[in-house]
Amino acid sequence: MKIAILMMQKNESELLEKWIRYHGYLVGFENLYVYDNGSVEPVIKETLNVFEHLGVNVEYGFNERCHFESKGELFCKKIKELEFEKPEIDFFIPLDCDEFLGFLDDEGNVSCDKTGLYSLMCNYKGRRELLLVDSQYYNNSVSDSYFNKQPYRKCFFYKNTIKSLDVGFHWGKVKDSESEYKTRLVHYHFHNKPFTVGKAHAREKLKGRVDNFEPQTIAAYKGAGLHLVRFFTQDESSYVSNQLNLQHIYSAALKLKFNELGIAWPYSSELIKSRNELGLKTPQEGFQNLVPYFSGSIDFLGFDVNSRELAIKGWGVYQKGVAPEIFYLSFASGLDIKIQVNNRVVRADVSKMLNMRVSEIGFEETLTIHDDIKLEGEFTVVVKSNYHSKCYQFDISKKYQNLFTKSDV
Repeated sequence: MKIAILMMQKNESELLEKWIRYHGYLVGFENLYVYDNGSVEPVIKETLNVFEHLGVNVEYGFNERCHFESKGELFCKKIKELEFEKPEIDFFIPLDCDEFLGFLDDEGNVSCDKTGLYSLMCNYKGRRELLLVDSQYYNNSVSDSYFNKQPYRKCFFYKNTIKSLDVGFHWGKVKDSESEYKTRLVHYHFHNKPFTVGKAHAREKLKGRVDNFEPQTIAAYKGAGLHLVRFFTQDESSYVSNQLNLQHIYSAALKLKFNELGIAWPYSSELIKSRNELGLKTPQEGFQNLVPYFSGSIDFLGFDVNSRELAIKGWGVYQKGVAPEIFYLSFASGLDIKIQVNNRVVRADVSKMLNMRVSEIGFEETLTIHDDIKLEGEFTVVVKSNYHSKCYQFDISKKYQNLFTKSDV
């Protein structure tokens, strides 16, 4: 199986080499397609020259502003050309230079392992729907291990399916389907660059989109790249504080993989500087609003003593958006009733509450309890994490706590 990754960049001196080395590890240099949008920094030209000799496919012909503004159309055309020229490529993934590919394991922990990625992608071979990444993990200006997870959509394609693609890679269309399929791919997104670097990049990207950079003009802007306006409407202190106020998830997978590959963390010196200026002594300080590793609730629990049927409804999700496949009714006596999730339910209300893409994190299960199994006493409903070797409890109403106190159950 082959995975091709396409990316356009201009003067990304801090990220370009890191991006190429990391994704070269994942899919091979020969499967990277880098389009330079008119870089003028010497280090960029040197980097591209080095990796072009190692097999990276580099094109310099798309060096105008109009090429950046139409990169969705350009990538769509290039993917169609590659489908004809290299039919052995199975997937086409468009990325930006500040996006690093990863995937979610069975408990929703992000992994950057190459073997695991290819094993996962085998599940998506032959899918004709528009393929979506699960979510994006936004970096921050003071730590290399905490990320703000957002359910923002990005798409990619199985071979011979692409019909169209927008400039931000958020919205695409495929030839044979109106449906979408959410995968377990994720992006680590270095969205929050150091303030001075981010402001310079924002100015470059907004040229041609705004008439000038006067405060009233910037404040009124509502077009493409709206997220860049923040660099002109707040100072550096507010910029960092606003990041820390968001919910964060601990994830060290990319940092560990970078260490393994000998890749320095992006903007590491600026990160340390920002942390020192805020009086934060460690990368963990400042992150008070952390997403729980597991959240879940039991909405209904009932047991029919005649039919011996146990009915249970609720929802559960690990912090990174994956719903558990197995949970347990765990009694104080030591008895565990294993419940396999077979009937998943979409819970839009919970997804909205947790700021995640709407998905089947709910369940409605019924199982028959054998006559020789006696249910009695206090209990909890738990998931057992292989990753942390511990149990996490569902919330459950007190009204269900006396359900199994009768002697005839």
